[in-house]
Formats: sequence, structure tokens, C-alpha cells
Amino acid sequence: MSRTYWPDHLTFLFLFSSLCSLCLCGESSAQLDPEKDSPYQLQIVLRIADHPPLTPAFKDQVKRELRASLQDAFADLARVEIADTHPLLKEIESKGLQGMLEGWKDISSHKTHFVLIDFRDGQYEIQAGQHDGFTGLASPMTRSAHTPDREFVARTAALLLERDFGLVGTLEAGARGPEVKVILKAAGLGIAMDRWIKENDVFAIAQIKKAGGGLRSSRVAWALLKVADISKDGVCRCQLFNRFKDPLEKSPAVLGYRCLKLGTTTAPLHLRLVNSKDLLPLAGQAVAVSVGDFSAKPKEERSTQADGSLETRDAFQNIAFVRVMDVGGEVRAQVPVEILGDRVVILSLDRQADSEGQFALARKRLVSRLYESIQVVGELFQELNRKIEARAGQDALETAQRGLKAMDGDIANFKEELASLQKAVRELPKGSRAPDLAEGERRLQELQAKREELNRFAENLNKALQAVNSPENQRLRAQIAQAQLAENNGEFDQAIQLYESILKNGGDQSAISGHLKQLKTSWAVKDKQHEGARDFIYRDWPKYATAQEMKQHLADARKAFQICRNADDKLSPLKLLKSNIDHTVQLNKESEGLEPEKREDDRAKFQTIADVADGLKKLTEEINAFLNEAK
Repeated sequence: MSRTYWPDHLTFLFLFSSLCSLCLCGESSAQLDPEKDSPYQLQIVLRIADHPPLTPAFKDQVKRELRASLQDAFADLARVEIADTHPLLKEIESKGLQGMLEGWKDISSHKTHFVLIDFRDGQYEIQAGQHDGFTGLASPMTRSAHTPDREFVARTAALLLERDFGLVGTLEAGARGPEVKVILKAAGLGIAMDRWIKENDVFAIAQIKKAGGGLRSSRVAWALLKVADISKDGVCRCQLFNRFKDPLEKSPAVLGYRCLKLGTTTAPLHLRLVNSKDLLPLAGQAVAVSVGDFSAKPKEERSTQADGSLETRDAFQNIAFVRVMDVGGEVRAQVPVEILGDRVVILSLDRQADSEGQFALARKRLVSRLYESIQVVGELFQELNRKIEARAGQDALETAQRGLKAMDGDIANFKEELASLQKAVRELPKGSRAPDLAEGERRLQELQAKREELNRFAENLNKALQAVNSPENQRLRAQIAQAQLAENNGEFDQAIQLYESILKNGGDQSAISGHLKQLKTSWAVKDKQHEGARDFIYRDWPKYATAQEMKQHLADARKAFQICRNADDKLSPLKLLKSNIDHTVQLNKESEGLEPEKREDDRAKFQTIADVADGLKKLTEEINAFLNEAK
């Protein structure tokens, strides 16, 4: 699947592209397990259509023969099982096999290969496609074949599966390029890997991140590994080729990188260039295509047609090295492209040269990582709240102290990276469009403020635990910290109830009563209109789960904010901000697998997501401006 870079107004959408687990971002993570001593778990999901020639006896025969053929082919490399049910079969009916696979990013222990068999016009039709759970990637394209002979159906399906089986590997920790080492899965089982991988084979790269308490995968855009050699111990030496600088980025949520061998072929390159802003074709664009690497003399030099398309006369084996040139002959972009038969690769280009656009990409990465860190702290506050409720005060204190140490390291790194970007922007050639770093500066300030909140919580909790008073007094002090966490999460009703409980049970009147009075005043409902706006913000707005639903109610969210602003309510908009983050994450998930350059239905969904993302961004900016004025 080709990757398209979306217009600028969708930048906001991808700032929240992953949710981190409750682990703190600055703490070291265990290296990804390459599973050298574990065989592949290959699950074949076989769906045979209901059709008179496809009898129950035929289905049983295909199932037996397919399993036997694959188990014989893979031997000790894989354990094969056949299933005729799977939760995603219904999704295949609505999205198609390729559409379903492209949206499936989960990490699991299985390779899941779907085989769909039907009978039309005297031919047995077979379609196959794979999701690899080790990397979280799907094969870039599905395979299909036809045969009139029922005795060859199982064998034909087995050949399709073998072609896209795809060895997987784990990049060594700290890999950067241009040469990297890949540890192949199952390499420690004493199996000769030369049948399954050869010199010049190509790997796609997957970034593995913490997400929502689990793991999630995303393919590294426009980056490929080309095999240089394979050692006997199953370590593969590869060359890294990439469009953008530093594709193997390091960030708080990234655990590491894995890779999936692609079922590449020898064939002409089919390319289509579009403008990244409006997806319109780029006609007359000069393109040079090389073999070996980007420095090699071009094998072909062509210009795109009126529809932005280009097809080479010559065939390329496994990978083509594409350079897009400007009118002066300078390289505008250089992109490694895997060769997968007659598949058309969509390449989107910004007005800038990639060398200048690299700064914008670096800025997006910085801001994204800052948001990840801020979210981690937010989730940490929730975890600390649960620990306080469970009266695990010492555990909560130790967790908060680890968090402070991690945040100090992160903040220092972010400051250094931001300073480096600021210096690079100052040194851009005259006339270059410099990326705006103001948002990164604001998010860093926000992260520093969160660090101070966490530090105050830890200090208060430590005083409670160290107090030589009764256990009841310690409990009340811990409740104060819990109430502060509730305020940080925008749960002001809960915070008020906790403060009232503390006062009722003999808590420090002077320290709490004044704050509680001020909080009640700020939280008081002004009138029925204000009450309705707050109900929408807390009850309704968080529950909308799709771009279409959000679009229908975005005006209501804006109206609710306006009412709160007119009522001088500085608390309810904090909850609105939190929901906007959650909605942005959901939009990102909904966008996965869309190809608006190819499909009309996807183009309509793309536009809806773009409209909502733009609306969320503007609303968030207005809320932040209001809250900053209040400060």
C-alpha cells in the first residue's frame, strides 16, 4: 500500500497518532523480543462461498489438502492451523479483503492469512491476503488466481500463500542506517533460511509503539530495507533506503522496529504523482529511475503523463530508486519503491523540495512526541488516583517519583531538540518556507507545567506518608492529593465531593475551605443555558465515535464553548479539550487504510475526516486562547 501525505490542515490529526500506556515515556523499555527460537504460528482463515459446486465434501477436501501442503512446505518453520471462522470476516464483506487488512494494525502472535474461494463462470476464483501479527503489517496487496480444475484449487491457494508468507525480523536496538542488522524470527531453530530469503530481497519496516495499554504498529513511510547478506546465525545485514531523514526515529512511546519481507517481483514501475494539498495529478514532472541505489546512473528518465502517471519501459527487480526532479534538474524528492507486479504506487509531493520539507517533518515529530508525553502524564494522574483510592499510598508515591525522574529526562531532551530545530530554521536558505515552531514551544511549556503539578502531588503525598499522626490523618492528606488529581482530570464534581468529605472528617479547615469555596464559585451553573452547555460537554460530546457523528455535532460543541466563555466558565472547557484529544485519536484510527487517490468512497470519507480535524483544531486553538487569557 502506498502512503499519501495529507494536506496541512490535517497535521493536527496526526499530532495525537498514538496513545501511550501508563508506563512513563522517559523510562527505558525492554527491547522487542526477536523470537529467534519460536516458530511461526500460521492461521489460515478459509472462507468458501455457498455455491452448488462447492459442496461440503469439496470444502473438507480443500481444507485437508491446503493444511497438508503448507505444513509440508514450511516444515519446522511454522505451525499451520485452518479455521473457517474469524471476527473480521464480516468486515471483509463491507470493506473488501484489502481494505480490511490495511486497517488492521494490531500486534499478535499469529500470521493470519485469509483465503476466499468462489465459483463463477466455470472458474474457481481464489483470493488471498495476509496480516502479520509480529509486525502488525498487512501484505501491500492481495493475490488472486483462477483455475477451472477443482483438483488444483488447494494447490493454487497454497502457492498464493507461500508467495506472500514473508519472513519477519527485528531491527537491532539503536539501528539508524544506512546499514542495519535484522534478527530473523525462528532463526535459532536450525532451519536453513536461504529458501525463504535471498540477497536483494526487500523488507517493509514497522514502528512498534505502546498504545492504549497494548502495542500498535505503523509502517514507516517511504523506507525499505534491501538484503545485503544473511549469516548462518540468522542475522540479516540490510541497507536502509528512505525518502525522509532519520526514518527510525526515537520517541518516548517507540519500543523498536520490526520488518516484513515483501513478495516483490521483477516488473516495470507503475507510478502516479499527485499534489499533496489537493491530490490533483502532477503532469510533466521529470522522473529518473535507477537500479542499485540513488547514486546510480538512471536506467530511465521519463516525464509524467497528463494524469500524473508514469510506466517504465524496463523491468526492475524488487526495488526501484526514484528521483523526482525540478525544472532546474535538482532533486525534489528521492523515494525507494518496492516492485509488486502492476500495482500503481501513488507518490504525493509538497510544493517544497523534500530537503526543505524535512524541517516540517521534524517539527511534526517533535510536537507529536510532546503530545505523547503530555498524554502519558494525564494517564499517570488517573493511575495515581486509582492507587490512592486503593489506599496504596507508598506505591503511588514511588510511581510519581519515577515519573518525575522520567519527565526531567524527557524535558531536557525536548529542549535540546527544539533548540536544534530553531537553529536549523535560522540557517535555512533565503526564501525557504520555515516551519512554525510556536506550537512546539507551547507544548513544551505545558509539559513543564504538568511536571510541576506532578511534583506538588508527590510532595503532598510524601508529607502525608511521613506525618507522625493517626492513620486517619494520613488518609485525609492522601484524599487531598486525590482531589487535586480529580481537578487535573477535569472532574470537578468529584473534586468538590472529596474536599467536602475531607472537611467533614476533620481535615485542615484553613488549607481546604478557601480553595473549596473558590472552586464551587467557579463551578457554579449560571443559568439553564449554561447547564445545558455543560451537560453537552460532559455527557454528549465524549460519546461521539465516528467522523460523521463528530461533524454533525461539531457546531454544538462550538456553541457549548461559546456559552461557557460568556458565562466566564474556565473549567468546563478543560473537559472539552480532553474530549477533543480523544476524538482526534479516533479520527486517526478511522483514517487508516483510506486511499482517497484511488477510491471515490474513500475520498468522501477523507474529506469528512479532514473537515472534522480542521474544526477540532480551530476549536482547540480558541479554547486555549480563552484559557490563556484567564491565566
